[in-house]
Amino acid sequence: MRNDTRLIERLQKARGWWQEFLDQNTDTSTEELARKLTLAQISFEHNVFNFDRGDAKDVMATTCFAVLYDPNDGFDDRKSLAKRMAIAFLSSHCSSEVKSDARRAIVATHLDIEEEVKPYLRYI
Repeated sequence: MRNDTRLIERLQKARGWWQEFLDQNTDTSTEELARKLTLAQISFEHNVFNFDRGDAKDVMATTCFAVLYDPNDGFDDRKSLAKRMAIAFLSSHCSSEVKSDARRAIVATHLDIEEEVKPYLRYI
């Protein structure tokens, strides 16, 4: 594992993948985001993690919120999109691993989520 740069390369790729996805979906409804996330999971696994599905599922949501979150300003002007992404991840048909990762990311970023999302968080 020493000198293995694959993880760093994959995380850098994930950042670009999410920037493109988010730029294309800034004004997309929550319901449509959920549908697109369901379809995007396989693309993320293939294009970013070269079909290392376990690792891809474990970080798919975290890498999304990492792109939206600024360490100094939080979600700032992207808070609305972050909330829609949170709801979309949890209401999507993505794998249970992706949804679990989304729950952890939502809690870690202190995203003030609407009432409709709270039922999805009870299993953290």
